[in-house]
Amino acid sequence: YVAKPNSFDDWHFDREAQSKFDLLIGDISKSGAEILLISPPFHPLMTELMTKKVNYPAFLAEAKSALKTSISGRKISFCDAENFARVGCVETEMKDSTHLLEPCITKVLKYCTQNSAWSKML
Repeated sequence: YVAKPNSFDDWHFDREAQSKFDLLIGDISKSGAEILLISPPFHPLMTELMTKKVNYPAFLAEAKSALKTSISGRKISFCDAENFARVGCVETEMKDSTHLLEPCITKVLKYCTQNSAWSKML
């Protein structure tokens, strides 16, 4: 997805980027590598701001639908860790509005790998 630089306006799905992503994961899948894609949490204030944008919810639904299409039929796992509280992160574990610090990264990985084949990685 893309938006104007430093802006939350004009969100739109980038079909060219999706095509490149499809090629990338296709090549990685062919190598036999195990892939876990994670949709990480944003800072709660960022999530609130983005949710107020009229087209953001529709964009997010479109992006997730495209992702599901991209990974369909491949040995690729997906973890939706967007819910900050459910993952167990706290606001001080964020570097900024979109970047996680190590404590939150660890929580996201544990959340995404608990009770799954990925748990052997931790």
